[in-house]
Amino acid sequence: MSRLQRSFWGGSRRGTSSEKPFPCGPRQQGHEDRASAAGWDAGATADNARAAARDPTTIAYLGDADFGATAISLPILNEAGVAQVSPASTYPGFTSAADGTEKGEPDKYQPSGVPTFARVIPTTVIEGQAQATYQRAEGCRRTFIVAGKDVPGRAAATGVRDALPQAGIAIANARLQAPRVAEVRRMALGDVLDLVEANTQDRPLGILGDPGVNVLELNLALDRAG
Repeated sequence: MSRLQRSFWGGSRRGTSSEKPFPCGPRQQGHEDRASAAGWDAGATADNARAAARDPTTIAYLGDADFGATAISLPILNEAGVAQVSPASTYPGFTSAADGTEKGEPDKYQPSGVPTFARVIPTTVIEGQAQATYQRAEGCRRTFIVAGKDVPGRAAATGVRDALPQAGIAIANARLQAPRVAEVRRMALGDVLDLVEANTQDRPLGILGDPGVNVLELNLALDRAG
């Protein structure tokens, strides 16, 4: 068994490398980060993925945890046919064209045409459904959604936006939240209200029902304005 060694590569961390032999043969190669504000390094991520792709003994790559790091390593490893398992990448665009993902996903992460990525935790779509279920159980009747400026932040907000109505929870009136949004984003209140109005859809039943705000488009507009 010890002669049948295979390498498990892991993560975007680089600096000091180590091998930890397992008693029955497989060995794990780990790398430590070059320090960065995001907690990972783009160059190290690409280098590690390429090293794993070139290694003929590689059978799996464990990582990455961050969206940005996974977006770098996944196409490299997929093209080489290396299976990749992430412990923390919840972004749905790596595996599907879910609502809230970017154009061309997941195809741009699968240059080989064959899916090779898996995760051990739910996507933000499932997390949004779980959050809506929890809020309903807690008696929540109305929620206001503010999305982050990054790609996974917008996807997470979309997952919640889609799940809340199915749980019987209304999305709060954006106009009532406009002063707080203006304060946080350091924008003029009038500018925020203009964007809310521009992204408000008509009543779904003509004269009945409440006008709805397209939360995803509103947050994108706020990002552009800010």
